[in-house]
Amino acid sequence: MQLDITVEAERFNEHLLIEGNDHIIFSGIFGIGKTYFLKDFFKDRDEYEVFTISPVNYSISSNDDVINYIKYDLAFQLLGKDIDFEKLDISKIVATEYYIKNNALEAISILAKGLGKIGKSIATIAESTKEFKEKVEAYQNEQSINDEKKIIEFLEQIKDQNGSIYEEDMITQLVGQLINASKNIDNEEKITKQTVLIIDDLDRLDPDHIFRILNIFACHFDLDTNDDNKFNLDKIILVCDMDNIRKIFHHRYGVGVDFNGYLDKFYNHEIFYYNNKAIIKRNVEEILKKIKLSHDFNNLDKILNLKQKNPLSKIITNLLVIFIQKDLLNLRSLLKFNTNNHYPIDNYFFVIDTKDIPHYAFPIVLIFDFLSILLGSSINLKILLNKLPENDISIQQLDFFIISFLNHHKHLSHSNLNQPSYIHTFSIHLNKQTFNVEYRIDSKGSTNEQFFGTILRVNGNSYDSVIKQLPTHLFIQKAFDQYLNLEKERVYN
Repeated sequence: MQLDITVEAERFNEHLLIEGNDHIIFSGIFGIGKTYFLKDFFKDRDEYEVFTISPVNYSISSNDDVINYIKYDLAFQLLGKDIDFEKLDISKIVATEYYIKNNALEAISILAKGLGKIGKSIATIAESTKEFKEKVEAYQNEQSINDEKKIIEFLEQIKDQNGSIYEEDMITQLVGQLINASKNIDNEEKITKQTVLIIDDLDRLDPDHIFRILNIFACHFDLDTNDDNKFNLDKIILVCDMDNIRKIFHHRYGVGVDFNGYLDKFYNHEIFYYNNKAIIKRNVEEILKKIKLSHDFNNLDKILNLKQKNPLSKIITNLLVIFIQKDLLNLRSLLKFNTNNHYPIDNYFFVIDTKDIPHYAFPIVLIFDFLSILLGSSINLKILLNKLPENDISIQQLDFFIISFLNHHKHLSHSNLNQPSYIHTFSIHLNKQTFNVEYRIDSKGSTNEQFFGTILRVNGNSYDSVIKQLPTHLFIQKAFDQYLNLEKERVYN
């Protein structure tokens, strides 16, 4: 299921374009869809060349190993890009350094020819220096041609010998030059791209290692300076839940330690707080419309029609939105709702005073049935319902569905059951409070088999005057506990 990220994408694009904003923290709660967003955001933006690393497995490694793994991850991604390795030219300084390192005896021998005796002629010294220069240049050319082979050898060595160090500075230089070269690939307009490194999944790091890993990044990517970093990256984006990292920091180092001072080196402008709650809210109705219900009774499509706006679909939408807004349900969970699957709604009866009552008689039962299936189990739904906020106006209309169900024994034995409408009162005790509720029951359907409640007065006051004070969340929790205790008599397959 694809979600429309247009609004947040525009906001993040403005953040990227801020002058000098090269070090960025992209913050959002775990599971909110940060990786999904960034992948979608950069997918069709040709002005950026993106590299992504995930340091989850780095935490078990030493600092030196972490550096090698970073280079390994970057080098591996570079091999997947259309870079012309034969045209890549390493610098003469680096070539000289590594020619001497790898050919020490030969270099000393050549230089010794010109410096071995006092009084050697300038011509003799110059001849030796020229020979040395020619050797360096030959080495430089050889290395430039064999860059691709060297990268592959490095990858194999790191893969086979974790923690080994193989020409670290040479590989760093090479990776940096390859990243520079990637700025011009697949670019018909010849506009130099900006290279972006995304350091993802910091949320998943072991708390004992997260700051050690962050400090390694700060050191090797020059996050604490305004200088160019050693890999020639234009922008570096750290992806994490900043609030969670703040809690870990204070737990580890104490509340008196300055977290903001520590954090400043990781970003230039301001932290970008990703908020996809609005995105999800706009898409909840679309997701529900695509969900297929599997059932074997004729009137369900009329009672629980998710493809159209009606009281039940609105209640379900509002509950899901509240779960999302209160961080009880995240994007990852939402996307697991496979709209290609059929969600089975059982056709069952429950027993009340020896009577078989169809489960659709009380709409709140259908709502609980559906949400239990959608969220994986009634236990999962119970956990979310127990965390509902107080006095949320968007769920107040649930009162009308809940109130008839909470007192369902009375409705089903009422002498005026077959009348289209009748008045009832009852008391309910919630959280050390007593609510005396007067309401009207409206029966609907061809045989008046569905029951809806319209609350008239609460504790002697009109419903409209007390609606904002009613603990609807407690009504819902009470109704759900009653729902879990229903005695199902039989299920039709």
